[in-house]
Amino acid sequence: MFVVYGDMRFTSEQERVASNPGARRALVDRVAGEHPQALILTGDVAWHGGDPADYEVFRTETAPWRSEQLRVYPVLGNHEFQRCAEAKCLENWWRAFPEVRGRRWYSVALDNRVQLIALDSDASLLSGSVQRRWLEQTLAALPAQVRFVLIAIHHPPVADESWWVVRANESTLETLLRSIAPRSAARFVVCAAHVHNYERFERNGVLYVVSGGGGAKPLSVVRNLEDRYHGSFPNYHYLRFELRGTSSRSWIASWWMQKRLSAAAEAFRRN
Repeated sequence: MFVVYGDMRFTSEQERVASNPGARRALVDRVAGEHPQALILTGDVAWHGGDPADYEVFRTETAPWRSEQLRVYPVLGNHEFQRCAEAKCLENWWRAFPEVRGRRWYSVALDNRVQLIALDSDASLLSGSVQRRWLEQTLAALPAQVRFVLIAIHHPPVADESWWVVRANESTLETLLRSIAPRSAARFVVCAAHVHNYERFERNGVLYVVSGGGGAKPLSVVRNLEDRYHGSFPNYHYLRFELRGTSSRSWIASWWMQKRLSAAAEAFRRN
């Protein structure tokens, strides 16, 4: 079982517009209680990547994760590059996540059936770029036993485009997977964030999920018919993926809804 969690914007408890500290803490505790095999953070971990104090809040509030010895795999978001030069931003990031020092994108086997590919949407994914060449080589070299490829990225390659314009940098990922997925023995799942809501799509056999309900200010979405979610708003949440059995049909995804979180979040707000 794996958890994907994005758009938290850890920052001072006094900041209650850009981020909801009660929701953040409730979700952090719920994630710790899940005891996931891996925890993937899809960006905007800190509200301002140039502010070391925001990373200190992250460290303090996520103490339950270290108590549970969770394996954490982070992805860079746009807020990781707020209020600092790129080199300084990256140094703050790698200080918070020393396990990935020197890597803006990477791949890791979560187990022998699930491969995680963590991408950096603040760097180019366009054809011919360094990251794109690395991605193509990584996908071409997938071990034969891999049944699921979980791609984690901050900016979404698919979204409700009736109101949101998907950037060319991420759209090229959808184009690449359109050509690769039908010929692959593995099932592809792409988890993005950035939009502070929940969206779910399926294109050419690839599941695309937008999950930005980690605590940042909720964003209302105008949904089109392709979006398979038409539920409540706001929806503070994380994604929970569970692998059962060995077939490609055994991948079950669920997410923690605001309705079930509201009592815990309200308790924090009252305090």
